[in-house]
Amino acid sequence: MNLLASIYCNQYFELKQKGKEASARYNGTILTTFALVLVLFAIYILLVTFLPDVEKEMNRFVRKTVGRTSGRLFGKILAGVLMVVSYLGIRYTLGTEKRYQKMIQTFEKLPFSVQEQISKKGLKTFIAAIVFIGIALLSLLIKTYI
Repeated sequence: MNLLASIYCNQYFELKQKGKEASARYNGTILTTFALVLVLFAIYILLVTFLPDVEKEMNRFVRKTVGRTSGRLFGKILAGVLMVVSYLGIRYTLGTEKRYQKMIQTFEKLPFSVQEQISKKGLKTFIAAIVFIGIALLSLLIKTYI
């Protein structure tokens, strides 16, 4: 079971115990999207932090796109577009009804102890994405103030 599928299985495993497994697919899609976007932002932050040319090119791109005004609105729009594209990409690949049902059927056939391990793997994957963005932000902060 791959890392993104384990997030879906984690949601199914957790919500099934509460009798809410019907919302596991949607929750899995949202959490997988969020984890993917966090990892992509972390990679971008690390690139900007450690490769000055990337930062210069991005600044040049933002200036050409929005002029000399603040890039804050541009950043919000870019983040929103990235979230929507990631959500749709996950929703129509890994999160289709057919693939989700197949994934859950495979998951259900596994012994309970293996299901627990996969569920924990999904939770760890999501937490790792949060930690990764934290490390990236910390590295940017250290570079900026040192």
